[in-house]
Amino acid sequence: MKKHVIILGVSLMLLSVYVSGCDKLLRSNPDHVTVDIMVAVYVTMLDAQNHVVNATTDGMEVVIGITRDGADWNPFTRIMQNGLCQATGVMELSKGQYFEVNATVPHQFREYRMITPGYAKLTWDTVNASDIYGDIYNWYPHVTITMKQQS
Repeated sequence: MKKHVIILGVSLMLLSVYVSGCDKLLRSNPDHVTVDIMVAVYVTMLDAQNHVVNATTDGMEVVIGITRDGADWNPFTRIMQNGLCQATGVMELSKGQYFEVNATVPHQFREYRMITPGYAKLTWDTVNASDIYGDIYNWYPHVTITMKQQS
């Protein structure tokens, strides 16, 4: 019986340390991490008076660029389908670095032209402040490109 009480006491103590968050003090912070990136691109279409219109974007060419520290440009050319396109990749991020995603429409699409590219940024501080399991951080930015109708 005494053995069971000791095991139960130790288990409760470890559980309370875990629930309190003190276990994070025992973990080491990595100086680099693998980032699994999946960018989802949406497009907002505006008429000449800046009202949102329900125009199809199917067939629109989009270039999604992922950079690390403003370099290491990785472009993906995609075609919009059902109002969405995406790009995926896996890259290493080290302490002090950042990723940027830029999504652009390289050509005028029908009577619409791009006025705002899609943009997202992931910094090391954001990654480091998160729980990282298996040295992999999942980043799923949703970016929106704004297109305006030519008058």
